[in-house]
Amino acid sequence: MSQTNKEHEVVILEEGIEIQHTKAYGIGIDTHSKFIQVSVLVKRQEKFFEYRREFPSDYDSLVAAKEWVCKVVETCSDPVVSLNGTLHFCIESTASYHFPVIKAWSGTPSIVNPSIAGATKRNTDVLDAKLLAIHDLTGVWAESFIPPEPIGA
Repeated sequence: MSQTNKEHEVVILEEGIEIQHTKAYGIGIDTHSKFIQVSVLVKRQEKFFEYRREFPSDYDSLVAAKEWVCKVVETCSDPVVSLNGTLHFCIESTASYHFPVIKAWSGTPSIVNPSIAGATKRNTDVLDAKLLAIHDLTGVWAESFIPPEPIGA
């Protein structure tokens, strides 16, 4: 066999190992003092679709944001996703702006320092939220420990 043929030869050593599992959906939240930018990624068959929206940061709007996210995940996914009250999401820990979101949403957040979240080259809220949603979808960041109310008070 010539040298050039050896360079293009494919050697299969094993059957293959799954190296990346994706969750059924991904949610990313970029927080600010006056608003949050939310990105939701859902699967439809073999493709991913993004839904995004900005919400004010008052408590009622944060609750409405969670309701919107749940509706998007449950109605836009194929196969259908049933949340059963548990929601996972990835959120930046910008100042203390993430605390009201965590309180309003409960669930299982992955709280990420923005300086290590891998900010995009063009820093925009929409792109940051989308990247956080991708992180949530692929499980890049571990679930964060949230102390129970009596301990955290």
